[in-house]
Amino acid sequence: MSGLLYKAVFPFRRHLGDSCLYKSSLGISFRNVWAPSVIKPEKVENFRAILENYEFSDTQISILAKLLPNIFSFSLQNNILPKLKFFLSIGLSTSELPKVIMVNPALLSGSIEKQFIPCYNYLKTLVNSDEDIVRTIKRSPRIFSCNLNIMVSNVELLAQAGVPQSFISYILTRYPHSLQMKCDKFKRSVDKAIKMGFDPSTMIFIRAIYVLCEMSEQAWGSRIKVYRRFGLSDTEILSAFRSHPFFMKLSEEKIMRGMEFYVKEMSCSPANVARSPIVLFYNMERRIIPRCRVIKMLMEKGLVKKYSLANVLACTDEQFLKRFLVPPRADCTIEYYFHYGSPYFFCGNK
Repeated sequence: MSGLLYKAVFPFRRHLGDSCLYKSSLGISFRNVWAPSVIKPEKVENFRAILENYEFSDTQISILAKLLPNIFSFSLQNNILPKLKFFLSIGLSTSELPKVIMVNPALLSGSIEKQFIPCYNYLKTLVNSDEDIVRTIKRSPRIFSCNLNIMVSNVELLAQAGVPQSFISYILTRYPHSLQMKCDKFKRSVDKAIKMGFDPSTMIFIRAIYVLCEMSEQAWGSRIKVYRRFGLSDTEILSAFRSHPFFMKLSEEKIMRGMEFYVKEMSCSPANVARSPIVLFYNMERRIIPRCRVIKMLMEKGLVKKYSLANVLACTDEQFLKRFLVPPRADCTIEYYFHYGSPYFFCGNK
């Protein structure tokens, strides 16, 4: 058993030579690592047993060995266990802990006193509870190994710009990666959002900051080109972004499919779509196409004179059925009526 586990944990042993250079399948190189040849199988077994108690799988342990090949030189009692216990003590469950560690294995080599505790104490000043900190670390496991000075500077910048404390807490728990951006890029994003007309005292400003932080200049430019292709002006694009910042974070494919459908199938003008950018966010197959075809059929029969595309898509299935269809069966879906129904069931606006 020990021999098999030893080979499973060290599938990369053959890659280690005299130089102790190993390049994993993830493209990560290590030099001067603790060579597996000097690790006793018993220590591997002890390591595996400890991690299994914290719900790590053999596969996860093997991946950790690849990403941190010197991990077996750490003391289980003085190094590994205290860190696992620390993250459990702040509220992570035993099922959540392995997922967090696997995203950021560096947590096992970090310092509790120099990194984790200072970070935890600072986060406590920004949020209301440990539950918020758990939510934050689950969204961004790297936050406990990031440069704390950078995060402090970015938070101070938001406060100086007039962002309320409650919204700073929101961006931390919802978009923690943004606060870990380099200070110069984060400041450019804040300044750009203010220049675009966003009010720092509003929640939509936080969403704009997130989008601007996450998108590269190239990605931003490519989205602009797609919207321009449909005839939208820069003013209309900016107005849509100010209405719904995630308008610029949609994939090019989703933008193309949505705009083409609304313009060609529903005879909507691109400007009308931009005035209600939320209509581009829904799922094409499950919501947009079935509902829009029902509306189109009703209009062709003269049962609907005008409608709000945003309202048609935003309402629940039950609300849509009640407003536009008279169902003979309560369990029938919109797709059922479109494929199998008859004009008898259509009632139009009430």
